Amino acid sequence: MVFTNIIRSLRRIIHKKFGGYRRFLLVFVSAVIILYVVRTVVEDDGSRHVWDPKSAPQPENKTDMEPTHCKIKCQPNQFSFYIKTGEKALEYSAGPTICFQGKEYMSDRLENNGRGFNIVLIDGKTKKVKVDGSLLMDYFPFQTPNQVKQRK
Repeated sequence: MVFTNIIRSLRRIIHKKFGGYRRFLLVFVSAVIILYVVRTVVEDDGSRHVWDPKSAPQPENKTDMEPTHCKIKCQPNQFSFYIKTGEKALEYSAGPTICFQGKEYMSDRLENNGRGFNIVLIDGKTKKVKVDGSLLMDYFPFQTPNQVKQRK
């Protein structure tokens, strides 16, 4: 009963304000297209979106790129990171890998990863790694990063 009253109210508003569903859909689709164009073409605040490869600044030449040991290439003024999740299978087992600035901090090769959340804490001011370790949520559900540091 309540749902049908809401539908009736919406129908009345659409017919009163727009003159029908076709006009309403036309205005709605036009507004969505305008917002899309404004956000993608017109608006450019210089920010870089991490997950959008098109927004990454391109170097002038290939010598500006610095290769790292963790398969990531960044410009000199950027920080590189690489995170690969672990997987456990019967015939193949690979643990997680965490790299920052071309250095491996956790991997199977270093034999320092474990069950739970494998984390690397980075100081926001100095951009240096402070702590790396794993949080076992099964046995210690209220662990903090300080407790990870104490266990090392």
